[in-house]
Amino acid sequence: MLKVSRSSLGGAGGSSSMAEQLFPGYKDKIWAMIPDEYEGPNGSDYRPGKTFDRLKQLVPFTEEEWSQRQQHRTWDGVKFVMISWAVWMGWKMTQTYPIVWCEEEEEHQLIVADADLE
Repeated sequence: MLKVSRSSLGGAGGSSSMAEQLFPGYKDKIWAMIPDEYEGPNGSDYRPGKTFDRLKQLVPFTEEEWSQRQQHRTWDGVKFVMISWAVWMGWKMTQTYPIVWCEEEEEHQLIVADADLE
């Protein structure tokens, strides 16, 4: 037998929300405003051959302009990467970094200190 688990969200009933407590039945009121037969401008028949391209209405360029723009897309990316790399290298070259020198005298002093203990 399948068991159905209740939502563990806050609220008295487990599945109630703050909006449901403040405005009882708000979802029903919203769905009542939308007609049942709403399908959009072209319907929702998604069988093969019945679909339509929604982006056709939004294309701001002609096919020739779009193909011309696509020819330079890779080169624009290369220019962006090269300029970014040049800016980063220029920033790295102008930074100052502290130089830490390890002196050998400290090693000798430690060796001498160990020799005195024997």
